[in-house]
Amino acid sequence: MCIAHTFMPNINEYRCTICSFSMPNGWGGYMYVLAPTCGECGTPIRADDEYCDGCDTRVEAIDTDGYERIQCSHPSEYATVESVLGPDVSEEIVDQRTGYNSYCVCLSCLSQFELDLDRDERQCPKCGVTDVKSEEELVDEPCPKCPTGTFVEVSTGAMV
Repeated sequence: MCIAHTFMPNINEYRCTICSFSMPNGWGGYMYVLAPTCGECGTPIRADDEYCDGCDTRVEAIDTDGYERIQCSHPSEYATVESVLGPDVSEEIVDQRTGYNSYCVCLSCLSQFELDLDRDERQCPKCGVTDVKSEEELVDEPCPKCPTGTFVEVSTGAMV
């Protein structure tokens, strides 16, 4: 038996049983790490960078200007975290600077976007309403586009 088949989850498809409404495939979202951004040009800076990729300023001379969420692709999430935060970072910093973005939809305007449900306000960036659900919360509920269909999670059989 292949070890990957034992531990690797299937990729899921999220869609309505009747209409064309769908949301991104996967596991409902993805892990991210907060990378500081260059105060000169806004480019994310990684721990192993000597120079900013956006403006060639030496990293040690840069004043950072906030953070950008960097997607940690499966199955190498922690390699991305180490690349951004460095190899000797504390567990406390890892906990503070990592999170999980969920794929979400506004039930009012049907705009789709990503939110960290533990950190972000549940508000649509397009219309401003707070009637927002993640694709995981929609499973087995009436479709937000055509109330006659059911929003389902279907295993594609594919694994990553």
